[in-house]
Parts: sequence; C-alpha cells; structure tokens
Amino acid sequence: MEVAEKATGSAGALLFDIKGHLPLVPCSRTMAPALETYVRDGWINRDERYRLVNFLDRKGVTSEFDLLTSDEIAKHPYYQEFLAPFGLRWYAAVKIAAGDDFWALSLQRSIQQGPFTPDEMRQLADLSRQLGSVAAVARAIGFGRADAALDAFSGTETPAVMLNRSGNVLRSNAPAERLLGRGLQITRRRLVSFDRTATDALDRSLKALLCSPDTAASMPPVPLPRLQG
Repeated sequence: MEVAEKATGSAGALLFDIKGHLPLVPCSRTMAPALETYVRDGWINRDERYRLVNFLDRKGVTSEFDLLTSDEIAKHPYYQEFLAPFGLRWYAAVKIAAGDDFWALSLQRSIQQGPFTPDEMRQLADLSRQLGSVAAVARAIGFGRADAALDAFSGTETPAVMLNRSGNVLRSNAPAERLLGRGLQITRRRLVSFDRTATDALDRSLKALLCSPDTAASMPPVPLPRLQG
C-alpha cells in the first residue's frame, strides 16, 4: 500500500474487497488511525463512497465527484466530521478485478493536496486495466503455489488454511478439515470459533497483520479453544 500511495501522490491507500467489506482492510501505515476510527465510530455504515461501486465497476475508476458537488462535500458529515480531523478529503478508487474477485484500490488525498485532476483520473483508468490483467495472472499462479504448499503441509499432517487479503478462507488441507466441527467452523468463508472472544482475537490479529507494511511480518499465535467430547 505504501507503493500505491507514493506512486499516485496520495496521502494514503487502502484495498477494499467490494464483495466482502471489513473487518480486514490492507492499508498504508498513514491510514491506520483513520481506518480504526472508520470502524470504531461506525462511519463504515455511513460511507457515501459505497454508492460509487456502480461507477467503479463500469468505468474502472471513480471519485466523489461522480456523486457529490464541492458544495455538498463541504457540508457533508462524512467529510467534515470524519475525514477533516485527519486532514483528509479527496478520493479516487481504482478497480482491480479478476474472475470473481472485485477490489477497490482506495486512494486518499489531503485537503491541501486537492482532488485528483481529470488527467490523473484517466491515468488511473489505464492503471485499472493493467492491474486487472496482472491480478488474473497472479491469481492463477498464486492458487497453483498455494495448492502445492497445502499439499506439503498435508504430507506432515499439519493443518493449514489459505486466506486471502480479507481474511476469507480460500483453501484448506485435509488435516485442517478434520479439525472442523461444532467448535471450529468455516462460516461465510470466515474461520470462526464457538468462542466469540477467540474469533474476535483472531480477526484483530489478522487485521494487524494485513495492515502491516512489513511483508515479513508475523503475529503471535491466537488460541482457538475446542469443544470437549
């Protein structure tokens, strides 16, 4: 996300899975405080920008000007009460799609930076087409490598689950599937424990990992209790 932030002259970048929103959103380090407030204070449920999805799907790129005028932005609570305290206002989203995957690269700009220009929006539309091709190839290669890795874990009877960048379960090996039952399940593509506290701890750990700019980052193990009997 840091690369996207710098390459587009943005104040921050996030990657939203359009088909499966939070709790997990990869983001650049600068956006972590705003993302925390976005979830904690319920702005996720009042985000006008989700209304831009149809524009994004059709054009490959969108901004708030597809929906609002400058005067409306200047008065809107989302922009003035949520974004303004972080010095943020302007936005553009870039579509990244491959197969059933539909992502939005959300680029944030500060009040001082000003909005994305028409020329920049055209460049971002070109970027969307390029990223779609790259994503399709990466998706195919990634699944092939993941299957090989899962097979290797199976050879040592080690349970393993493959997750995407939203924390959704994509694959699991046979040893992992044997652990599933009443106490541990895959529900709506999420790995969940019968213990809500344990599930929440796992989600927080995954969120911290995915928001980390360190590609070699790791997190301490999260215990997932099992039902006895």
